[in-house]
Amino acid sequence: MNISCANCSALHWAGELNKKVGNRQLFSMCCGYGKIKLNALLPPPEPLNHLLTAIDKQSKEFRRNIRNYNNALAMTSIGASGNIAAHTTNGIFTYKLHGQLYHRIGSLLPEPNRTPAFAQIYIYDTDHEVDNRLHACQADVDKKTLEQLQIHYFLFMSFLAPLLPDFNFIPTTR
Repeated sequence: MNISCANCSALHWAGELNKKVGNRQLFSMCCGYGKIKLNALLPPPEPLNHLLTAIDKQSKEFRRNIRNYNNALAMTSIGASGNIAAHTTNGIFTYKLHGQLYHRIGSLLPEPNRTPAFAQIYIYDTDHEVDNRLHACQADVDKKTLEQLQIHYFLFMSFLAPLLPDFNFIPTTR
């Protein structure tokens, strides 16, 4: 990816170029030749910004296991019914679904003798939230990093809330 769209600055491969007008290289897949405009993204709040951009050991570990941290902080899990297939041959992982996609929220309290998971962690046994997350996600995550993210979790959510209207709409031309 070494060519920048003249309208929105999105990066593209040379083979994706649709038009060239003078020195301007124009693409349709990112912004529809400049017809679609999204609000600029703000940098994420700290410490998330540090974890995403720094080169220290903790930040590198976070980026290497970012999906595990996302799963550890998830309030729901995803489920699907119908014809489900996963393709992982020579390329990016593709999840193909023909049927219904849904979120599993579950009850607000865990079953007897079960460890809380997902949204239950936020309201049940909050004194042991991080330990419950580590147990529920059963993934390779650093406890100190998870504690840091947990402390700032609701700040992150307040940062994301204003962005949701930009992602939950049908693009229109302006």
